[in-house]
Amino acid sequence: MLCIGAALLTVMGFFASQPFLGQALSFMVLYVWSRKNPDAMTSIFGFQMQAFYLPWALIALNVLIGNPIFMSILGVVAGHIYYFLHYIAPESMGIDPIKTPLFLIEWFGGRPQPVRGGGG
Repeated sequence: MLCIGAALLTVMGFFASQPFLGQALSFMVLYVWSRKNPDAMTSIFGFQMQAFYLPWALIALNVLIGNPIFMSILGVVAGHIYYFLHYIAPESMGIDPIKTPLFLIEWFGGRPQPVRGGGG
């Protein structure tokens, strides 16, 4: 996820003339997490909300304190592209455009095995 996000943000940052994309990458990870866990409860400064709304609440907070929101929006856009390509496209279209290449799977020793609980 981070490699694809970094590649997406590098392309977007080039066209937007943004040299540092750390905040955007953080927002991308936050957006993907909030889409994967939309019903998880989280809080920001004591206000509880569902995780689905967390990226938007942080963007609103940036607006309130006068920070620019361009990098946050870039992160949300990159996160939405990743979420679509990884979760929605395989289910709705039957394609997996960002499937891990076979040579990388073999290079790192195959697919991870499930962890089984042991007794003791």
